[in-house]
Amino acid sequence: SKGVMLTLIICALLLGIASSAQAQSPIVFGLRPDDAMKGYFEFSVKPGDVIKDAVLVVNDSEQPLTLNVTLADGQTNSTGGTGFADKGDKAKQWIAAPDLGVMQIAAKENGQPKAARVPFTLSVPKDAAPGEYLFGFVASPTAQGSSLAAKGFVVNVVQRSAVSVIVRVAGD
Repeated sequence: SKGVMLTLIICALLLGIASSAQAQSPIVFGLRPDDAMKGYFEFSVKPGDVIKDAVLVVNDSEQPLTLNVTLADGQTNSTGGTGFADKGDKAKQWIAAPDLGVMQIAAKENGQPKAARVPFTLSVPKDAAPGEYLFGFVASPTAQGSSLAAKGFVVNVVQRSAVSVIVRVAGD
């Protein structure tokens, strides 16, 4: 019917715009644990434990970048992957990282990415219930994302990069 055909055309336009945005602006920054052997943070703890670690904010660009790095609460998306909320209310109760916020990361030099090291302290509440908790560090440029328009549709593209912090609290 006409309604189904119109819906398919709109979806195709939006997918085309989104893929164009992705092709035009590759992500040149990221986050990772200070330990280069790890792809994310994973801690097995008991209530009351305190752990110190650091996250690296990496720039693989030829230009310096200004990024906003924040904490976020993790969640499981409908597709089974990990997503991060815009707020980190629970994460902020567990993780202290005074150097988070807006930071400038130098451009890569001699082909080598530059990074800023951001120390943090994970303090497990003494009354933490046993289970698994998911938080994340999230970085995004402070400059506006790109906008692409086609046939009356506008797609705003905001690049974000995150690294997971998985905390498993022991107990019955």
